[in-house]
Amino acid sequence: MESPTTVIDRLRTALTDAAIVPLSCWNRDELADWVCGLQTVRARIDGLLCAATAEADNASVQALDGVRTLRQFVAGRGHINPADIGADLSLGRWLRDVPVIAAALSAGRITRRHALHLRDLDNPRSHRHFVDAQEYLTAAAADCSWEDFVDICNRWLANADPDGTLADERNRERRCTITRQGDGSTTGRFRLDTIEGAAVRAAVEREALRLFRIDADPTNPEARHRNHTQRTADALVGLITRGATRPDGTIAAPLVHVVVGLPVIEEAMCRAAAAEAGTIAVGPDGRPLDDDLGIDPHDPLRRCELVDGTPVHPNQVLGLLGVATIRRLVLDADSEILDLGRDIRNFPRHLKDALLAAGRGRCNEPHCDAPPVWLEADHVIPWAPSGRTATANGQIRCTPSNQAKSNRPDPHPARRAARSGASPMSQTLPPDTGSPHPRDGTGP
Repeated sequence: MESPTTVIDRLRTALTDAAIVPLSCWNRDELADWVCGLQTVRARIDGLLCAATAEADNASVQALDGVRTLRQFVAGRGHINPADIGADLSLGRWLRDVPVIAAALSAGRITRRHALHLRDLDNPRSHRHFVDAQEYLTAAAADCSWEDFVDICNRWLANADPDGTLADERNRERRCTITRQGDGSTTGRFRLDTIEGAAVRAAVEREALRLFRIDADPTNPEARHRNHTQRTADALVGLITRGATRPDGTIAAPLVHVVVGLPVIEEAMCRAAAAEAGTIAVGPDGRPLDDDLGIDPHDPLRRCELVDGTPVHPNQVLGLLGVATIRRLVLDADSEILDLGRDIRNFPRHLKDALLAAGRGRCNEPHCDAPPVWLEADHVIPWAPSGRTATANGQIRCTPSNQAKSNRPDPHPARRAARSGASPMSQTLPPDTGSPHPRDGTGP
């Protein structure tokens, strides 16, 4: 067996050879293979590093330098940020208990980000189910897009941990840290629950969109050259300033959309009443309720989630009923006008809400990460030639994608159909003109 020094020297030689590769001489296909291949290599190195860090800590190698922790040992020898070593050690320790996920990371089938996301699913209530579901979740990480992988994880956790965190647990988990740096600047971190987090995101994203429209107007004297993160920071400060200076002491209440079926709410109320009375929960139909919440993302009557598809525990929804504005949203039903024909060009609010709920708050452009506040209702078949203003001819797009599309046919009908469940349309499109992405500095 080769010594560690020999193996490291071979790796360094390989990396040196890779660093001198003349990238400008490669065509697009070769560059694409190179970039994707490097992602796999990075994942494999992450897997090796986390496993080695955990094993080194187990062997107490820090005693070689007479220091107390492995963080101190590696930081002292390599002049590395101790926080990075702590992150490797924490992940490495966890991976020892989930060999299927550890093997997938070391083989480059999944990335470190996938592993960290999977670790978040592993809590005392779901651990037994998590160990049994390693292969299923790892396959989802390796084979699905990131958006679909996150969605699968959210729904798995909703079933594996149906009770969710209790109200007092969620209260203990909330936190906000604001730190003043030596140069006077301020940094911070915070953690909020699903509903409060959605409210904060919606408020900040709506304000950031307003600032983007100001910056995009060259005639506006308030226009500034800001990127997305700078506008987000300005949006947060603006919201806090305006809220703190209201003369009546009130603050703005951002609108958070929760899509929930009536049977889910009725059963949640029955469970809550039974828990308070110490009796067996009985549903509205008189039958006993089991532990399975029966949440089904494919059944409009059994959904319980944010508009972007993030699962929400029914108990969290119960806490909102006293202050929420409840609206009836009918999907595929005759009691709601879902087809306005050719008389109206723009989608009204109720049709946009139906499309948002059906599309789970995602832009139809593949892998677009635009938040719901940036999204618009758009015609699949453009209205100008013959398209109807109806949900059957509607889709959700972010503003840049919608503006770039103009009156062109849908460029990705098959992919969008697979994502939304609609029937693909036989359409063709000229070569892509390079529409701006909402987070590349040219979008909201």
